[in-house]
Amino acid sequence: MAQKSIVMGAEAKPGENPVRENLVALFLVLSYLAVSIAFFYNVEDWSAIDCVYYAMVIVTTVGYGDVVPVSKGGKVFTIFFAFYGICTIGIALGRLARLFLNRQKSIAKEATQKLLTHVDHAHSVANTLSPGLPTHNPAVDKEQSVSIPVAPPNGQRPKKAKWRRVLFSRSNLAILSALMPIAVSIGGGLIVGAIEGWPILDCFYYSIVTITTIGFGDLSPKSRDGRLFAIFYLPLAVVSVAHGIGSVIEEISKRSVMKTKISMKELLAMDSDGDGKVSQLEYLSYMLVKLNKADQDDIDGILTQFKKLDKDGSGELDKADLERIDRELQRAQQEHDELYHA
Repeated sequence: MAQKSIVMGAEAKPGENPVRENLVALFLVLSYLAVSIAFFYNVEDWSAIDCVYYAMVIVTTVGYGDVVPVSKGGKVFTIFFAFYGICTIGIALGRLARLFLNRQKSIAKEATQKLLTHVDHAHSVANTLSPGLPTHNPAVDKEQSVSIPVAPPNGQRPKKAKWRRVLFSRSNLAILSALMPIAVSIGGGLIVGAIEGWPILDCFYYSIVTITTIGFGDLSPKSRDGRLFAIFYLPLAVVSVAHGIGSVIEEISKRSVMKTKISMKELLAMDSDGDGKVSQLEYLSYMLVKLNKADQDDIDGILTQFKKLDKDGSGELDKADLERIDRELQRAQQEHDELYHA
């Protein structure tokens, strides 16, 4: 199940069908591009590539301005075409782009695991050659970082040991993994520049202007091959960079929160029921809110719903509660069927 979820690019959630949702997203994007070709090919006399290129410039909000409608009909159509594209197709396109990103993320994770395995192997070899070295502690590696304690014969640790621990810490690896899409996106801009024959400075300039969706329009692909490549490059670059920057900000924020010592004031704030104790649930709720993983209103709503289901107030949903919920659902379904089939 987990492998299927990774391939489809999203974690499976109860009640969701990622295969169906991705197919629907693909259908929406392809139909949007088909409409662009059908209309602008005839009204504006553009080539099919220019029609698709124009649609991608719209939904990614890059807005180069190098391909624009000149007829009144084209401008009127663009008013609705652009609004629908940004609101609906942009979301579908983002989902499809995340297929690539999540697959890339899973490959990076596998590479990281292999790297950590090699590091552990180096650790084992070092311990064999120098028995006096500290022993390997998997728990510490998991919680903090992975070090390479290869020391010289005199037992002194090399100066690079601290640097290596910082380099291979799991949070830093997560940040580097999140930054990879930005590097790939800049690489895509270099390819566009190579097709168009731009100097290297213009290639980097174009990449940054594009992935930040500034889209000045002073540099944009003019050739057929350049625009054909941009059709695929634009959505992947814009979505991947936004995803990468968001991941970096989230990781830095999480690291800051997890390293902060909990004060007495925070412990008192965790005690939501005022009984002088912080339960596991109270601690979890407080940390989820602090890490921006959930809103307090959402947590309160979920707990309120739980209390409504827990009729006997036992603090857990037992067999009697589940049977009662099942009967209520069946009754509600029966009333619904009678209402709409009467």
